Amino acid sequence: MSRLWPERIRLHIGPASLRVGRRGRADLELPLAADWPASLAALPELPRHAHLEVRVADCHARYFRILWPAGLQRGERDSWLRHRFVEIFGNADGWRVLADRDAVVHPCLALALPTALLAAVDDFSVQRGMRLHSLSADFVDSYNLLDGGLAADGALACARDGRLTLGLWQGGRWLAIRSLAGASVAESLAGLLPQLAGRGEQPAGGTLYLADATGVAGLPAGWQAEAVDGRSSPRRFGLRRAPPPLALDFAQRGPRLGWVGALMLAAGVAALAGVMHEYEVLENQRDEALRRGERFRRAIDRQAGLRPAAAGVVSEQELRPALGVARLLRRDWPGVFAALEGAADDPGIAVLGVELEGPRGTVKLMGEARNLPEVFAFARRLEGAGGLAEVRLVSYAFQASASVPSVGFTLAARWEGRP
Repeated sequence: MSRLWPERIRLHIGPASLRVGRRGRADLELPLAADWPASLAALPELPRHAHLEVRVADCHARYFRILWPAGLQRGERDSWLRHRFVEIFGNADGWRVLADRDAVVHPCLALALPTALLAAVDDFSVQRGMRLHSLSADFVDSYNLLDGGLAADGALACARDGRLTLGLWQGGRWLAIRSLAGASVAESLAGLLPQLAGRGEQPAGGTLYLADATGVAGLPAGWQAEAVDGRSSPRRFGLRRAPPPLALDFAQRGPRLGWVGALMLAAGVAALAGVMHEYEVLENQRDEALRRGERFRRAIDRQAGLRPAAAGVVSEQELRPALGVARLLRRDWPGVFAALEGAADDPGIAVLGVELEGPRGTVKLMGEARNLPEVFAFARRLEGAGGLAEVRLVSYAFQASASVPSVGFTLAARWEGRP
């Protein structure tokens, strides 16, 4: 198999055996020794670059229900999780605990697996050149496979290899989970209900979904049994009462480019190369069209008896606007503003606006004064300051206010620039 279409290999670690499943082949079963690495090393040669899916029997796992305390910080979750494991099972040494990654507020489930087992599986996948695609336990796998067929309040009973794991929920929230060896489904459910009643969480009834469990009798009142199969259970639409799928996977998945992504990337690269080629072709066509147009223009000029204008020669008509801009730029800006500031240095004069028309060489001043004689005095000071000439009063208007009368005026002058 190639990297784009890797083969999927299923590895089940049971109580006393290892079972390998491959598509189109019979399952291979080998005995499980006490040494995890040695047992995995005894497996036959498997295809490289395959996706390895590992399922661990519930006898090797530990389940418990958790409710995150209010105010718990993200960095404190691992410590609190191990604390809860110690409270329930006694010792956390040699175990790695993982909480449901998708559950933050509501009660959720936690799963613990031996660290030696996790390290052995990780080393095995690296040595065999396979990618560890998923690593979880039997109950988690069964619940996620049956997710489409679980709609009502109730419980899921997973009985495999002489062990029963029972998870119970109500209103989309986990109430309890137990994993017992050699227990019957009815007895386990009957034992859980009084414990939930003590916490005020006993459901009135529900559906007991049976995965790999048969022959259930003597269920508590209000309960009914229903056999389910994760490979054939139809998805039920409507109000969902079961919790979301469990995100309890110990495989460290990083971002990876699948075959669909690889095809899309290749298509994008090909499209980009095509666009760049088309751009180059169009650019060459544009340059050729410009050269052809220049040749046609020269041919027309020759037929009309016109001589091409010498490069760098500018006519007087084209030069006149540029000279006007140059004269504008050479005006004595600091001198003009200094003259305005000096002439307006009078408590009776307030300059409200200045309009400069550089091309025409004119200046307009708008302001206010206490009386008309102060306006005339201001005009004389402007003309005597230099830089402005022909200062004249364009308009004025008396403005009567509640406190002090004033005169609004507009002056015009000619702006004298530097030679």
